[in-house]
Amino acid sequence: MPCDYKNYPLDWFTRIRPAILERAGNCCEKCGLQNYSIVLQESRIPMVEGCTHQWAKENLDFYHCVEGGKAIIIVLTIAHKDHFPMNNDPENLLALCQRCHNRMDAKHRAKTRQKNHREALEKSAPSLPLVTSIITTV
Repeated sequence: MPCDYKNYPLDWFTRIRPAILERAGNCCEKCGLQNYSIVLQESRIPMVEGCTHQWAKENLDFYHCVEGGKAIIIVLTIAHKDHFPMNNDPENLLALCQRCHNRMDAKHRAKTRQKNHREALEKSAPSLPLVTSIITTV
């Protein structure tokens, strides 16, 4: 899911993100994969580490063909532990690869979807009570 940066501070890309990546050694703080490394998608085995994003993009097809599996580029993201984009305290931020970031956010996204679904139902039929559970008798 693409990130909407309108709620982020102006210095996100110039100060905050670079500081978190530097603190993390430019590696995912959960699984340790290096930013812009080329890995096999399923196994996450690194084929090339320490490249620039442009080099990785230009050479991805070569590694995809050589290894016979799908090669991907690891791109680190910055995750908010509390899921609030205005809380940019360094203790609240983690440098994560996309897989680790998605895993960290899974429960939060499920709760948000559930809340949005419930609100949509309430708007479409405000006079009807929502049934949260079904009780059956034998």
